[in-house]
Amino acid sequence: MLSMKRFSTINPLGILFFCLSLFFLSTNPLQAEENALRISMFPANIQYNPLRTYTSVEAQIYTAIYEGLVVPDPLTLRPIPGVASRWEANEDATEYRFYLRSNARYSDGQQITAEDAVNTFIAHLNPEQPSSFSGFLDIVKGARDYRNGRGAKEDVGIHSGDHNSIVFELTHPAPYFLDLLTHQSMVLIHPDMLASGDWDSLESILGNGPFILESADETGLKLIKNEYYWDKNRVSPEQILIEFNADVAAVTEQFNKGEIFWAKGNFAYGSVISTDYVKVTPVFSTNFFFFNNRQEAFQDPNIRRGLALLIPWQEIRHEDAYFSPSNQLIPEIPMYPAVKGILEQDIAKGLRLLAEAGHPMGRNLPPITFRVPEGTENAALAIAFSQALITAAPELNVSIEELTDQEDYYSRLREDDYTIGSITWIGDYLDPLTFLMLFISDSGINESAYINPEFDALIEASHRQNGKERYETLGRAESLLLTEGTAWPIHHTVAFHLVNTREIDGWFPTGLDLHPFKYIRKIDFLPGPGVTMKNPNEFDQTVSYEYTRRHEIIPKR
Repeated sequence: MLSMKRFSTINPLGILFFCLSLFFLSTNPLQAEENALRISMFPANIQYNPLRTYTSVEAQIYTAIYEGLVVPDPLTLRPIPGVASRWEANEDATEYRFYLRSNARYSDGQQITAEDAVNTFIAHLNPEQPSSFSGFLDIVKGARDYRNGRGAKEDVGIHSGDHNSIVFELTHPAPYFLDLLTHQSMVLIHPDMLASGDWDSLESILGNGPFILESADETGLKLIKNEYYWDKNRVSPEQILIEFNADVAAVTEQFNKGEIFWAKGNFAYGSVISTDYVKVTPVFSTNFFFFNNRQEAFQDPNIRRGLALLIPWQEIRHEDAYFSPSNQLIPEIPMYPAVKGILEQDIAKGLRLLAEAGHPMGRNLPPITFRVPEGTENAALAIAFSQALITAAPELNVSIEELTDQEDYYSRLREDDYTIGSITWIGDYLDPLTFLMLFISDSGINESAYINPEFDALIEASHRQNGKERYETLGRAESLLLTEGTAWPIHHTVAFHLVNTREIDGWFPTGLDLHPFKYIRKIDFLPGPGVTMKNPNEFDQTVSYEYTRRHEIIPKR
């Protein structure tokens, strides 16, 4: 998926910075309170409907305004209690029961019920308009058939139970099921919001997270603390002010002056007051190109592979250009096999494959159109790819279409009027399936329209396996994508953040580049040795807690 001061001792310079900060707060249209958490990120169009969410920016925003049955731990991203205070599974892990908190409420004070939770998950599967990530629920009995119009809603294995609980009946054990439920799309939705057909016309967003969206426009967002949130005493900032700003020089200056505490990628590294604040984190993510299989000519794997072999991969995937160049779609995971894709250019073999498919030197192939976001690294790569293809096969007709609007770009990946698109995909959870789901034939996120029964069969087989055996099967599925030339991996990505760790705490580098807002707070004090909480009863007693960095409190696993 495409993604986005220091005051040590009192001195005249510090006083000057302080005055500048006051001036900023008094003139900024997003008026800040003293305890506001101020953040800057690249401009983005936010989709507030969880059934239609897609981007990593939305994933970050959703940690403030929504919450699911389980939530990601701020350090490990593993599932911890959210709206559900606890859960249990049967002996073979094919049935899960989640018990909802009695004090879990929406931002308007309405209590969250098991029926609300059931209706939210069923809405994902609506066969008339399934959600983008409806395929996540295919492991639930009857879910896949229902969302594809082959089954009945009553046969879906999601229902309410006693003691305000929700029950999931799975088709097979799924070790990633709880991780899947931490995804941004799996949050619970207010009944009134769920019933609305047009979220853009709504005057306010009713959520259930630690913050409420008070205002939003093209300049940024203002979030205020949700007083109905079940764990409100853990939430430190009274406000979160998010500024959208593409001027990296201006953002860096704001950070250096102490006017913002966190810049999410939109800063100038060379101008930062101290590189200690720069956080560079490897992400479970891959930037890659893919073929649009809606175009009949390019459904032939020999043509896709033939064209891929014309590209000088050894020059494209170079360590001088990327932190982690790769010929693999899935980033490194312990026990997952090292799948080899197309490693280098082989023009002779590529032209032979094209000729065998009836297109010597690319003759009579339909025009090849690269669709990429304007001004990005992938736009530059599209130029390099085009030049390589035309040089090796002069009879090819190659063009590049650059789209200026990011939101429009995503929607237009589902059209049939382009040949090769590109995307940077951040894993939804730490498992190979989160990448391979992009190519399952009936997946809601199969932008490439790839259909391969052999690939689908491998994915199905993996559902009945565990550990290394499962990984080897998924590795064979990935190998199909790479050797056929369906996906062209370029590199695994890293995230760049500018974080004032002297002023805020609870921000941790994570493999999915997700930083739950609930745990981020301004540092007011540093408790000394032996200091304990004055009133531990303010916090949820269904989870055990421990002190970690400074005064941050996070659940013990």
